[in-house]
Amino acid sequence: MTMPQNEPLLLSDLATTLDQHFDVFICSASYEERCKSIPDALADHRLVGKHLVCFNQKSSSAVASNAEYLLSRLGSNSERVPLDKTSSLITADNLQRALIRAGGDEDLSYLVDITTFTHEALLILLRLLQRIRKGSVVLTYAIADEYSIGLPTEQKWLSKGITDIRSVLGYPGDSRPSRKSHLIVLVGYEGDRAERLLDEYQPNVISLGFWSTGNRYGDATRTAQSLGI
Repeated sequence: MTMPQNEPLLLSDLATTLDQHFDVFICSASYEERCKSIPDALADHRLVGKHLVCFNQKSSSAVASNAEYLLSRLGSNSERVPLDKTSSLITADNLQRALIRAGGDEDLSYLVDITTFTHEALLILLRLLQRIRKGSVVLTYAIADEYSIGLPTEQKWLSKGITDIRSVLGYPGDSRPSRKSHLIVLVGYEGDRAERLLDEYQPNVISLGFWSTGNRYGDATRTAQSLGI
């Protein structure tokens, strides 16, 4: 295919840029209208054989409503895949079953809209695809112009707060009490979450990762100060 990698393009150009057939298209419904952007751009084009619409079944009614919209928009060859943001086992089991039903043991090509997957569900999905796929995987993402429109930068949140801390299923790591630990935190606007991780893991060494452009230096400085490092 001739699609440029890691380069932005207009949604109106997506269908023509993806100049190949995909056996499976995977997307996720959310409370954001942005979850409809890429499915809408592809719905009227015969690029995909099977559609998997994922959604967190313990989320708001807006998520369920958007899931029904995507299922209707993508047509009869679509399947709902319920995920559970409180149980990584249920999420992994349901994703694995859906991939197997879609032909997981065959040489398939996958198109994945990662826009509104949770980080945990996306990591689990990618690990499952890595384990079962024999074909290709293309990832797409619809960029948001702005979150929390009208609010000052320090008040812009997509999600906030901490429910629990756990390893992502499929990425258990190798923890040995006899060895020192190194915590690497990718800095955003969420200093409270970084503090909670620091308290939870009590690492011997901590490193802050941040972008080299924009205002990320300021974010890193503020996070470092809040962590006392």
